[in-house]
Amino acid sequence: MTWSRTNCIGVAFRSDVYFQNLETRAIVHLCRVSVDVGSVHSVDWRGEPHSHFLGLGTTRGNVRVWDALSLTQVADWSDDKSSVGGMHWNESVLAVGRKDGRVTLFDLRSPKEIRQTRGHKRHVHGVKWSPDGKYLATGDHSGTVHVWDQRASNYLTSGDKKLLAKHEGPVKAISWSPWQSCLVATGGTFPDGAIQIFDVNKLSNVFPPLVVQTSTSVTSLHWSPHCKELLSTHGSSWTKSQTFFEYPPPIKETPITSFTNSMTVHSYPSCEKIVSVIGHSAGIAHSCIGPDGCAIFTVSPVEETVKMFKVWAAPDPGSQVKDDEQELVRKNTIR
Repeated sequence: MTWSRTNCIGVAFRSDVYFQNLETRAIVHLCRVSVDVGSVHSVDWRGEPHSHFLGLGTTRGNVRVWDALSLTQVADWSDDKSSVGGMHWNESVLAVGRKDGRVTLFDLRSPKEIRQTRGHKRHVHGVKWSPDGKYLATGDHSGTVHVWDQRASNYLTSGDKKLLAKHEGPVKAISWSPWQSCLVATGGTFPDGAIQIFDVNKLSNVFPPLVVQTSTSVTSLHWSPHCKELLSTHGSSWTKSQTFFEYPPPIKETPITSFTNSMTVHSYPSCEKIVSVIGHSAGIAHSCIGPDGCAIFTVSPVEETVKMFKVWAAPDPGSQVKDDEQELVRKNTIR
């Protein structure tokens, strides 16, 4: 699920990709991938000035770009068969995490992959460019977090920094601060359950990451552009004794805490919890923040629902989300 700068919400469901224009409320079927390329695993809208371009990646390694205005495919990079993890745009360049640990880069101006990085050894679930496009943060299934400096073509996370940034469980949730350069937050799932916040240029034994322990899967993270707050979404929780097992405990054996299936807002730099709201009856698998930086969409696959929540207020009273939108999501307020 992804939310564009032009206020369109894009959703992948197995082999199909749909989007809704939240201004007109029209729901459009963008495309369907064939069975031989697997199912659609990731989608991401490009930023301005071509924010109507949607990138998608499949479980069999295909990466394609579709134009939501003309409903046509504009790029197809299908030479790589390693399953796609996370993906994120930086202008015309699309970074794609792979199951074999590589991160491949594609440019709409080139018919083939333009480069790849090899810092990970496991499936790369989280991929996120910094707002200025200088750094690429990635997280993998083993909990390793890397930050790649595009200008120097080198990793900033090596040696002690690599150990300091590491989680004890898979990392999918990554978010860069929009108001403090080089500040990034990462979150781990079972058996980690921690949020780490650090400055990529200051990370050291002297300046270790700030850590918020939730003992709950952290599935997505979003910094507010309007204040120094961080929102996290969560799945199931666990006890300390349950972390000794390789796999998460069955849902019926998991404890219920204030973080379970919640959206939680934390202050920065104190990391104190401001508010925690249970938005779904089952785990939140993913969320995306709107172009105004005020609202988020959340999705719960078990519950089979998508909901919208108003989290922050923008300085500008004008809003890109209409109060009467009801067709695609349920609208809520958490603060």
